[in-house]
Amino acid sequence: MDSAITPNTKLHFFMQHTIHWKCDSGHEFTSDPAHFHPALRYTPGDIQRFLSLQSVSKKIILNDYLHYVIPRDPGNGPTSAPGLPPVHLTPSKSCPYSGCRSTASQITCIYTSWPKFLHISPPKEALSNFDGVSIHMSHTLKIPSVFGSNASDTPCVTYELVGRSVFQNGHFTSDLLIPQNGKLSTCHYNDMRGGKLEVHGDETVIDNDPIVGVEDFYAYVRTSDIASVRSDISAIKQAYFDLETAWSKYFRPVYDLTREGAPTVPKSDPSFQRANPHYQLTNNHSMYVNT
Repeated sequence: MDSAITPNTKLHFFMQHTIHWKCDSGHEFTSDPAHFHPALRYTPGDIQRFLSLQSVSKKIILNDYLHYVIPRDPGNGPTSAPGLPPVHLTPSKSCPYSGCRSTASQITCIYTSWPKFLHISPPKEALSNFDGVSIHMSHTLKIPSVFGSNASDTPCVTYELVGRSVFQNGHFTSDLLIPQNGKLSTCHYNDMRGGKLEVHGDETVIDNDPIVGVEDFYAYVRTSDIASVRSDISAIKQAYFDLETAWSKYFRPVYDLTREGAPTVPKSDPSFQRANPHYQLTNNHSMYVNT
């Protein structure tokens, strides 16, 4: 079935990473996406990097977080991103040009294609070691078309929130943002209750936790014609270095000079747990939506 779906069709529903290479002889070529991502996934390493470098609080705004997400594919990932190794660490490829004797090629950049319809699931698993940290969804997403760019004139890939899927009582229901009288309203759909839309309030109602059940994913639709982000290898390497540095500090005792030099050990660290056998990490991290 998947083989019958054309690449152009997949662009509407999946994120894809295309690697650009250059061999020692100067030949440039690309490798087709090895994987298709139906949803954005959070990683502990990206969260730790964001908290260390971009956030002064334990509150992460999704729109800001997306500026610094490192391209990843499924595989044998590091502890900072289980199952999601960075694309820029893909092993070198031989040059495909006929007669070229170069045995290795270097990545110059990565292009990430963002889909027409983007799904983002709650970050419960990725936040399991970050006590008190929450990721707040945004109604509007703006992702610079150049990785890490903060320039105001950089074109952006943009999205608008259209709804969320909620799992309750053994089946899925939906909260949808529907225009009514010139304004957006939050409407609930449950096929077990007549299959009709129920107006629950204005657009801010979707910001709250579901009355019943839990969020399965949030749905966004792309509103920009721009759909790709260029990640230069130098920018990706610097971001990954910052991530690894922040991650190594997170899993080791560090000294917080703002607290009279007292050693601060993360609660996920084995040494903390040995010293506090009755302490239990919790997974009840809340998820909110902000406009």
